[in-house]
Amino acid sequence: MGIMMKVIDVFEPQIGRGARLGKLLASVAALLLAGSFATEPIWALPSCPTPTLISTCCIADQAGKTYSLGSDLVENKSVDCIDIAAPSVLFEMNSHTITGPIGGGIGIHVLSTAPNAIVLGGDAVEKFAVGFQSDAANTFSEEVETALNTVESSLTGPVP
Repeated sequence: MGIMMKVIDVFEPQIGRGARLGKLLASVAALLLAGSFATEPIWALPSCPTPTLISTCCIADQAGKTYSLGSDLVENKSVDCIDIAAPSVLFEMNSHTITGPIGGGIGIHVLSTAPNAIVLGGDAVEKFAVGFQSDAANTFSEEVETALNTVESSLTGPVP
């Protein structure tokens, strides 16, 4: 039996208007209590380090910065591995591989908030639902190899 049901059961013997108010207050208390134990969503990525080399999946969220992979990345959850969220970002793969969970998430995702992003290739982006996706205007990519993805590349940004 859930927390909310246990709390509501305490007020069940009451009748009338007071009981309904008690149930409402118990429900609100249970929701607030549950919220106090909540953690950030499992899909939330940490900010990428800069100028430090990247060694884990992350979000490039500082405009005009250069982000560089320092090692191969492996993402085991069906989420994005690298999100580029800020404009004018230079992302360098440095001949490293980004490997996904076989059919889930996006390997490198240039969000619509990141126009003028540049992604320089490396080895491969592989085993994701989508290897490389850009939702932004003016995205440039060079030698970004995609392999073994459900969809290799998806360019969904605005057309000039």
